[in-house]
Amino acid sequence: MVLDAGFRRHIAARQVDQQVLHMLRDEIEAHHDLAVSSALQMLGRDDLFTKAAVDASIKNMDQVLDHTLPDETKSWLGMLGFRVIINLHGDIVRVEMPGQLAED
Repeated sequence: MVLDAGFRRHIAARQVDQQVLHMLRDEIEAHHDLAVSSALQMLGRDDLFTKAAVDASIKNMDQVLDHTLPDETKSWLGMLGFRVIINLHGDIVRVEMPGQLAED
């Protein structure tokens, strides 16, 4: 739901979720090596099998794009400070990520 001068406009969550997932996929692919090493560090494991599993997960992200984000995941991302700002049409205007410096 988007407020427009007191009028509530419905925006399909799936439309916004898919845009966010595409954006995250592009960001992860652009920094693939860093994403893999960070994931391994977060998991506390640095063996060949875990690395292969993380690589496979990143390569198969397109399968995730066919689904919406679970409500628990959306809540978790919100608590971490992840914010998506959309326009009245449901297009992403800006994404605020935790640890990202403000443009102001």
